[in-house]
Amino acid sequence: MKIDPWQKHLQRGIHHLSRHEPARAVPWFERALAACPETGGRALSRLLYYQGMALKRLGYNNSAVRCWVAARRALKSGRIRRLVCGFANSYGMARQSCAEQDDWQAFYALQRARYLARFKQHSTAGPGPGECALLKTLIYSYWIDLKDSGLLEGRTPEEKKTLFKKCTIDFPFVSSRRLGERVIEVNFRMGRKLKEGDTCFCGSGLPYSCCCGRTSGADALQHGSF
Repeated sequence: MKIDPWQKHLQRGIHHLSRHEPARAVPWFERALAACPETGGRALSRLLYYQGMALKRLGYNNSAVRCWVAARRALKSGRIRRLVCGFANSYGMARQSCAEQDDWQAFYALQRARYLARFKQHSTAGPGPGECALLKTLIYSYWIDLKDSGLLEGRTPEEKKTLFKKCTIDFPFVSSRRLGERVIEVNFRMGRKLKEGDTCFCGSGLPYSCCCGRTSGADALQHGSF
């Protein structure tokens, strides 16, 4: 029986993953994804599942969550849903050690995404590590002020996310547009604004905040494709 090229790539990726070589597995999974003829279904879901496992072992936890969310969209598997819900927090990001760390990671990722949007390449690879470190220090100073203000106490993650988006940071670099633009999230099928806890309208069966409305983590922003 003839094996398609994407299946060979998948098998090689799984082989490297089983040998605890996730860095060597990822390129094979990427080749398999590029060659896979399916845009949905079990094959694509399986590919994304293993890609997520490899990325998780490499420490790219938010990128892994992104893969698993895409896998759930491709196939409504109960196993993948449990994986997403168990590994992701209410922001749709990789779960941290405590709720406060979850909040900080979401705040940092949202503000960093705004900063990266000022660069055409959407990456801090150009500015260099010094500017990245300064950026994180600046965002953290705003985070401390917000946390100490008491505005986050008693609020749900969705309400906190709204506050994070409203927080305007005066970045000292490339100030070409104002921050804090408001985005209204709407379920067009239902003809109303999305509410906290609503199931995502893409059909994945996951909560919106963990699917199409998830917050991309710093590692996903840095590497772009995942």
